[in-house]
Amino acid sequence: MRVVYDGPYRAVNVAAVGLIALRGEPIEVPDVVGLSLIEQDTWSDPDAPPDTATMADPAVPAGTDVPDYRSWSAARLREALAGRRLPTDGTRPVLAERLADHVRTTAGRDERTGDDETTAEVTP
Repeated sequence: MRVVYDGPYRAVNVAAVGLIALRGEPIEVPDVVGLSLIEQDTWSDPDAPPDTATMADPAVPAGTDVPDYRSWSAARLREALAGRRLPTDGTRPVLAERLADHVRTTAGRDERTGDDETTAEVTP
């Protein structure tokens, strides 16, 4: 089974199999070890089918529900946060909550300027 470490460290030692896992790089481990690892927040299964319910564009209109980012990998969350110039440190649950909070507070607003999308005034 392939698993990916998505935690806060650059690398971790997987003593059970004698491997060093680099953040974001898949490693091959026995199924029993892999299943145990992906139960933790800092590991994911890169071969799992994507959850199409959570793959919606995170720029949701105001008044709608925020996607459930908890099933996203930490690498995907970090990429989404970096694209919004938000901190990318922390565990997967922390990253998911940070992104969800940001989307909730900026829904319907232009993130580049902080202006409401319906603003028609343009300053030269």
